[in-house]
Amino acid sequence: MLQAPSQPSSAASRRFPRDASDWAWLVFLIWTAVGFVVMPLDVTAAQVRAWNLPSGIGGLAVEILRVSDALWMLFAAVTVYLHTVASEGLPTARRQAAIILLASTVAEWVGARTGFPFGPYEYTENFGPRIGGVVPMAIPLAWLVVVLCGRNVVLALRPTAGRFETAAGVAAVATLTDLNLEPVAWHVREYWVWYPHQPGPAPLWPPAQNYVAWTVLSFALALALPIDHTLRPRRPGRLRPILVLCLLNALLALVHLAANPRRVTTKGNPPAATRSGPRGSSFRRATGGSAASATGPIYPSARSCWNIRSP
Repeated sequence: MLQAPSQPSSAASRRFPRDASDWAWLVFLIWTAVGFVVMPLDVTAAQVRAWNLPSGIGGLAVEILRVSDALWMLFAAVTVYLHTVASEGLPTARRQAAIILLASTVAEWVGARTGFPFGPYEYTENFGPRIGGVVPMAIPLAWLVVVLCGRNVVLALRPTAGRFETAAGVAAVATLTDLNLEPVAWHVREYWVWYPHQPGPAPLWPPAQNYVAWTVLSFALALALPIDHTLRPRRPGRLRPILVLCLLNALLALVHLAANPRRVTTKGNPPAATRSGPRGSSFRRATGGSAASATGPIYPSARSCWNIRSP
């Protein structure tokens, strides 16, 4: 008698990701774990080359390092999007993603070109390829992550929240995330530069209108999202968007702490301004080549604190 081939035990099968959502989550976790080492230490291409890896491996490592932050945001966005597909269905997830990606791209494009609504800023090459040479592709993905994760946070805390209450909660989560993001994205990772055309020292913080714009835009995006009321909140992995947001903010906070904030007591170039390479040059544009204040805090990278120079 023919017997059916033996099937792996259910316990064994649960050890491995079973669908695209699980794979995306696993990749995001691995990349985040690497980020918890690479980003606080501000590992550079020069350091990777100094490891004397085989030419092929070393070259690949340098290229991956160059786009690592953008890939991190991509993996986060894919994880959150696939969770939305599983929770609310593909049609709803597609419409939500389209609204957030298109609206945030337009807002960021206009903002980078005109200074409205966020304030005067420019993006650098440090956050991956840029759409039309202006907005990094990772930026609308970041908006997708923050808005959808924020919505999951609000609904987890208050499942009966209405549309306006949910949008207000998302706006609060998004603005708090930006408060955590700005010192790292500007002064340490240098994804963008505030006050790029201002002569002389620039303020150390973005203009207040940036946070107002974040609040208004995130509220409007959350309010515009189509909702599938057949949401399945008890699906396995329902906490993943919340964990994505927590890990994102935890890593940003760690990078901020590793940058060793301190005060400058004498005038002159801040330590980060002495670095060569794209990050050093963007910081110089932001600070006008001099300390932002004779007594104000600056945020040099961990690399600059250890006197390790970029290539």
